[in-house]
Amino acid sequence: MKKSLKKSLCRIGAVMASATVLLGGGMMMRTPVLPDVSLTAYAATSGDFEYELLDDGTVTITKYNGTGGDVKIPAEIDGKSVTMIGNACFWECNDMTTITIPESVTIIGESAFYSCDQLNNVVIPDTVKTLQASAFRDCNGLTSITLGSGLTEIEHETFYGCQNLPSITIPNNVTKIGGQAFQGCHNLTSVVLPDSITTIEGLTFLDCMSLASINIPNSVTTIANRAFNKCQSLKSVVIPGSVTFIDSYAFSECTGLTSVVVGNNVARIWDYAFSKCTNLTDLTLGTGLEELAAVPFDQCENLKTVTYYGTPESFQKIRMNDTERDLLTPLLQYKEPAETSAVSESTVSEQEPSTVVDAGSQANSSVSSTASAAERQSSNLGLILGIVIGVLVLVIVILVLVLVLK
Repeated sequence: MKKSLKKSLCRIGAVMASATVLLGGGMMMRTPVLPDVSLTAYAATSGDFEYELLDDGTVTITKYNGTGGDVKIPAEIDGKSVTMIGNACFWECNDMTTITIPESVTIIGESAFYSCDQLNNVVIPDTVKTLQASAFRDCNGLTSITLGSGLTEIEHETFYGCQNLPSITIPNNVTKIGGQAFQGCHNLTSVVLPDSITTIEGLTFLDCMSLASINIPNSVTTIANRAFNKCQSLKSVVIPGSVTFIDSYAFSECTGLTSVVVGNNVARIWDYAFSKCTNLTDLTLGTGLEELAAVPFDQCENLKTVTYYGTPESFQKIRMNDTERDLLTPLLQYKEPAETSAVSESTVSEQEPSTVVDAGSQANSSVSSTASAAERQSSNLGLILGIVIGVLVLVIVILVLVLVLK
């Protein structure tokens, strides 16, 4: 009887110990994001396509099994509307030369056309709202793409490495272009950006070596790190009055750059923002400049003229290190701040500050930070609670076993 009781208690102890480990482990893991019930899918095949029937009654194309050439995605399968081209659906489909996307589609998924080397012409219908990450990455044969007017978001790396894409026009409804969206598009010479974007994200045009000109919209408030790094064919850049911050290496190694005009509301130019622009000769700085971080004009050895819209006294108040001050001061030409509007009109037309947009960005950042802090605090409390409960359970098990074994 006693042996049986001991075995039973040992089994109970083992189960409780296992439960303790699972409980502690569960407390340490992040709470999983519950899937959208609309994405519950049922796999099937129709012709050259594999697809999933979703609970909302629509279809996602998940895989193409055809022979390539001119591929047409059906608008419907078995009477169900095709609304999405799924992730990696045409991954490395090297025999496909053109693709027809029906107007039923609203989303093109991640890496949907990844490395389709022979794909040369794409028309995105007006119904598509989102191009997800890497959707057309490394499509080296892509020479023409038309984006529909309904597009609102181009996620990161969407056209990364499309080396033969010569030009692109971003529709006016697009509010976000993700980082690295056009990185490594070596033959991209022309980009039309809409006045609906507020940030040019990091590395967006990195190594676009043929990009000869860029018109930065008057809606942009931030040019992020390395946004135009190594755009060697850029000749001149005008930073509009809406911009308040130019981040690190934003225009670094733009060796063809000869002229830069910095708008009146740019308060900070960050580390090495224009470093190694070896042919830069003319620089114009606006009245709102407050800080130059570590040598933003490092190795700009051909700089000859620096025009500053302000007084010597106001220039002295700009925070910068001695190296940068020694570089700029001998080249300075001062102009009255009142003259700035005339110069702005002659370069990028009249420019007005976008302080409302900037404040909104700061508010969003504050909310995001607060939410993240709350999430971390909740996670930590869960971890502590799991450990305490686990220890208490183990102590009880040990005490019971000790009493029985006596």
